[in-house]
Amino acid sequence: GDSATDANLAILGKLRELQIVIVAPSKASAVTDAGLRHLASLSKLEYLSLGGTSVTDAGLELAANWPHLRR
Repeated sequence: GDSATDANLAILGKLRELQIVIVAPSKASAVTDAGLRHLASLSKLEYLSLGGTSVTDAGLELAANWPHLRR
């Protein structure tokens, strides 16, 4: 399907120039901390929306990898 999953985030993590990522899964369990780790290499990330996911505060600690993150 077209819904966000951890596997989809692995693909996005290879697009190093991404600045905006909006994650909208059809099931919260489809996107987890493990999936978020795939985005750690996106050093230019400025905006990240994770509404409706299962990402926890521990997963959000990755924000240190995104020096340009505003939201």
